[in-house]
Amino acid sequence: MVDNPLDLRYIRDALTHVGYVPIVTADPDDVPRLMEEERPHLVLMDLVLPESEGVKLMEAILATTEVPVIFVSAYG
Repeated sequence: MVDNPLDLRYIRDALTHVGYVPIVTADPDDVPRLMEEERPHLVLMDLVLPESEGVKLMEAILATTEVPVIFVSAYG
C-alpha cells in the first residue's frame, strides 16, 4: 500500500512486468479485508499513509498473520 497514486501505479506495473500478481490499494481501511481474502505472501507499504501510520498498520497485519512487510517510502 502506497499513498501516492503514481507511485502505486509504477510499483504495480513493475511487479506485473516481472510476473507477480500485485493486489493494490491506497486505502488503509481495505487492508484487513484484503489480507483475509487474498492472503498475500508479501506486503509492500509506505510509512506515511492517509489517516493511518504505516507502523501501526504493520502491527495490525502481523497480529493476524506472519506475512513479511517491506516499507517503500520517501520518508526522511
